[in-house]
Amino acid sequence: ANLRSSLEDAVRARTSEVVEEMRLSDAARTEAQEANRAKTQFLARMSHEIRTPLNGVIGMLRLLAADEERPARRQRLQAALASADDLKELTSDILAFASGEEGIRNESSVAFDPRRLAAQLGDHLRTLAEEKGLAADVRIADTLPATLVGDALRIRQVLGNLISNAVKYTEQGLVVLQIDHGPAPEGGGHVVSFAVSDTGVGMTREETQYAFDVYGRTGDARRKGIEGTGLGLAIARQLTDAMDGGLTVESEPGMGSRFTLTLSLPE
Repeated sequence: ANLRSSLEDAVRARTSEVVEEMRLSDAARTEAQEANRAKTQFLARMSHEIRTPLNGVIGMLRLLAADEERPARRQRLQAALASADDLKELTSDILAFASGEEGIRNESSVAFDPRRLAAQLGDHLRTLAEEKGLAADVRIADTLPATLVGDALRIRQVLGNLISNAVKYTEQGLVVLQIDHGPAPEGGGHVVSFAVSDTGVGMTREETQYAFDVYGRTGDARRKGIEGTGLGLAIARQLTDAMDGGLTVESEPGMGSRFTLTLSLPE
């Protein structure tokens, strides 16, 4: 009887301790989630606020550079303008990444014309490629449906990012946007692939494994001083996951890269 009583007391005491530990763990988890949410909101808010005065700085620098006739002073203004543009790109990346962490699962599926989307992206590609003297090509499957249902905005964001990266990491050659499709396995829809390929610096097998990590950039790109924050592909992966799609990369050093966004979309 004494042993039973002592065991019951011990069990009650240990149960009380476990319950208290669980309560403290839940409180700590909640506090950590709140702290992370506050951090994300702060990043998003500050990134947004920083861009407003930064746009003013960039605008004034462009006006000054255009009016400056002395080559040496114009070169200095252009260097300041380039730095300001880099800072704007960085704040935009931080804002997009923070927004993605905060709630990127909100869906916005609409009916859209994939050919029109391809034409818009093609114009974007040709504009960027022309600035670097690169060739650009857009290839669309003849059987692509006239209308699909999906998140056209996110698709455009992902592909715009992939196109910008392809041009950024390519010094000579070609950048191609290719859109193809096939029937969905479950029927009633299409598996659509949007591929962006280039003839740029490429990546090693190890680098492709970390391509979508935050601030992941190829070592060759860093050594060559190619500008960029390394957030773009992480954001693209977030957007792809939000659409329940797939984002893959094939690459070889010096041979270029091919990024493919794959989505299952109803007609």
